[in-house]
Amino acid sequence: YFQFGRIYQAWGKYADAIISYQESKALYQKLDRAQEVANQLSWIADCYCDLKEYKTAINHYQESAQLQQALDHTESTAKRLRHLANTQRLQAQASSTNEATLLLQQASDHLQQAIQLNTAGDYLENLAYDAIALALLTAERLRWLSQTDPTIPTLMKQFEQSATDGFTRFTTLGKTVASAKEALDIARAYLEIPPLQNLERAETAANAKPTPTNYSVKFS
Repeated sequence: YFQFGRIYQAWGKYADAIISYQESKALYQKLDRAQEVANQLSWIADCYCDLKEYKTAINHYQESAQLQQALDHTESTAKRLRHLANTQRLQAQASSTNEATLLLQQASDHLQQAIQLNTAGDYLENLAYDAIALALLTAERLRWLSQTDPTIPTLMKQFEQSATDGFTRFTTLGKTVASAKEALDIARAYLEIPPLQNLERAETAANAKPTPTNYSVKFS
């Protein structure tokens, strides 16, 4: 069934894809094939993300990560944790201030776990994606701050450093094409997040060529 799910997902028919993945998951559960169950859960989560049903996606990523961890599949666990963190960041955008604060803290915790696992395993490509995820999480934290918050310059610097680190890692690995989506996400942050808004930097980021910035700026 899951092959049909992949086809439906590629076509953007997410509801059909979810049904196929769920049928596959049920079959693999009967066969006691935990790895395949974890994969189905992750693909279901991906579909719910594309549908912007982030709460449901979060639940499936969590379950997938727990299964991967139980199987002692470190790299896969780290990937699921990063996806979980990214989804919690997206859910925060449509939440109340209190809910967003909690979601962003949970996202930070999950991303740090992913970074620790990828660092220990020397999973270099994963670390590149982690750096971009950290930049986007920092940007989301900036979105929720008042214009006079004293932590803004520090967070702006962290955002820039993480984005630069991520793209540098992609370049070193020869993965500049793989980083295209991440480049657009960073560019979008430069357009949407008030403290970061800068058209020139958005254009630079879209080309995955971020440059260091001096953020010793005073905010009134």
